[in-house]
Amino acid sequence: MSNSGVNAEESRARRKRWMVNFTQCVIQDSLQLFDTINAYYMWRFYDAAWYRFLFATLSFILVSALDGFVMFIYHQECLKLITLKWKSTTVEPSPVNSLPSGHRTLIE
Repeated sequence: MSNSGVNAEESRARRKRWMVNFTQCVIQDSLQLFDTINAYYMWRFYDAAWYRFLFATLSFILVSALDGFVMFIYHQECLKLITLKWKSTTVEPSPVNSLPSGHRTLIE
């Protein structure tokens, strides 16, 4: 590492990023493998077309949602932005207009 001009701190940061990316890839690939194996064996249980269509659709939706969730969790910048925005957002009660539409009040 000393020949490449990278100090120990940068090396640790690169190693950590590599490990996070590797972990994300393994999880996402495992989800796709699970979907493929699951579909292969589940299709053999029942031969009806509606069952196969429903199972394949729900399986695809579930794996795609989990895949997106993994990408969201591992995308640090997006996660930080969402958590900061979520923490700073306060819920304030909004006034309810009980008058029929088209009528205005003088109260502001």
